[in-house]
Amino acid sequence: MIVIPPKLPLESLLFYTDADDNRQPIKTDADRKLKREQSLKAMQKAMGQLPGRPRRTSLKDFNIRTTSTQQRGRYTKKHIHYDVAEGEVVHAFLYEPLGLKPGEKRPGIIAHHPTAKYGKQTFEGWPNSNFVTELAMQGFVVIVPDYPTIGESRDYDLTADRYDSGPIKGVFNHMSSVDLLQLLPTVDPDRIGAIGHSLGGRNTVYLQAFDERVKVGVSSCGWTTFRSKILLEERLLATEYFMPFLKTKYNLDLAKFPFEYTDAFAAIAPRVFYSYSPASDGVHPGWGPAAAAPVIQKYYDACGAKDAFIFKQPPGDHHFPWTWRQDSYKVIRDTLNYHLHGALGLLAERKGREAIPDLKKALDDPSQKNRWVAAHHLGLLGDQSGLARMKQDFKSLAPNQGTPLPSDEQGHARLVVALEVARVLAELGDGAGYALAAELATNGASGHRWRAAEVLAYVANLDNDVLSAGDMDPIGILKTMAATEKDNDEFFVYLDRVHKIVRDRSEMIAIFAIAKDSKHQTELKVPWGPTVGEVYWIVASRDKDRPYDYK
Repeated sequence: MIVIPPKLPLESLLFYTDADDNRQPIKTDADRKLKREQSLKAMQKAMGQLPGRPRRTSLKDFNIRTTSTQQRGRYTKKHIHYDVAEGEVVHAFLYEPLGLKPGEKRPGIIAHHPTAKYGKQTFEGWPNSNFVTELAMQGFVVIVPDYPTIGESRDYDLTADRYDSGPIKGVFNHMSSVDLLQLLPTVDPDRIGAIGHSLGGRNTVYLQAFDERVKVGVSSCGWTTFRSKILLEERLLATEYFMPFLKTKYNLDLAKFPFEYTDAFAAIAPRVFYSYSPASDGVHPGWGPAAAAPVIQKYYDACGAKDAFIFKQPPGDHHFPWTWRQDSYKVIRDTLNYHLHGALGLLAERKGREAIPDLKKALDDPSQKNRWVAAHHLGLLGDQSGLARMKQDFKSLAPNQGTPLPSDEQGHARLVVALEVARVLAELGDGAGYALAAELATNGASGHRWRAAEVLAYVANLDNDVLSAGDMDPIGILKTMAATEKDNDEFFVYLDRVHKIVRDRSEMIAIFAIAKDSKHQTELKVPWGPTVGEVYWIVASRDKDRPYDYK
């Protein structure tokens, strides 16, 4: 059994070890650099040495093979395979935004999956924690590699490779994946982030510790202290999958173990780290991070980065709920200086209600997009002053009732903008865009239908008397879409929009009950068997009594 000494306090991070093995207080940047080096050495004493990576100057160096490409919502999803070293292949999904201007670059995110049999494929059957497609829909470039022994890498043999542990092989793969991200023409190499849940949260800690290119990390339920009696079972910790040296080198004696998780944060600071560590997490017990957070915070304070360590510990179990995902996305957007809505979106998130005067001015901006973005963010701040302008803009954009829908490229783009404005109107409590959305939901082109579903989902949240007075039946149209939509990719985004927006759970369940039996979507399945429509029905039915923000 593992020996856990009865009194083994967390050590302060405010010291480094000098050449005579004496502790010295950290006073200078040089001291902090030395502390980081010593922390990484301590981690490698436990995890094994991190090998050097080949120097790559071109994507050709990765020998990337693409086996499928899909266009969904605002992104393209590619199934790729690439070489990180001779004989070592990583399998991943790559999500890249649509509609980039020539030369435009976006931040890159490496997303880590939890311990789940199907690895990267898990997210698309996991509606309540699909941060991968949520970030892709926001315009980030996202790469999701399989962890060794999981997903397409399930046959990887950790006992026969050149690495001393699974985690250090993971670090090598993930740093190589950052190499790839930085070489993509769609990625700004100076704006890289990482996010993960459970095993993925832990891998985010490790990657950001070793790789200074990662400017922001988000870990959900991903770490605790080694003093946790739940984590410190030999079968979970002292194995090839995690850290075999604990048994083979340190004889299961924690007092001899060379590092604690706090050391990883000494290697991460002063870069931004967001830790979601719910109090009742049964995998990475919440009391461990709660005890470690003050130690980590003191180190961040000493680095002059007191706001860069963000620790959240609400009630909750081993999940990553919607509210906290959204909170973490704000940190990612702020750190990487990017928002799908551009400068106005960043302004609204950074200044809150102080941004209202500037947002109101933007309602008269020559740019149509800036006008609806301003109205949207004003609405989020509780200000309805964009409503009149949105009604005016929608009237100028929407085709006259009874006229044929435009089929040319310019007409398609105009309808996209009209649907964006219709969505903002619905958010503000106005159903003026209902008729257009109802028409495009079943008769629109690709890219129109999922946006129409989004508008209808918001209209469905209006008061019943408003719906009745306007003779609007958005739920009925959404049910029709559930039965008739033939395009897998449009259908996938449609399901997500209904799940994220519709407030009435009983109506949501009724829509998904139709979706799960769609004769057109029998091939859109998750790896473990059910159709994606059935997954959404199962999840919505299970959560029928939960609050709206549990999604």
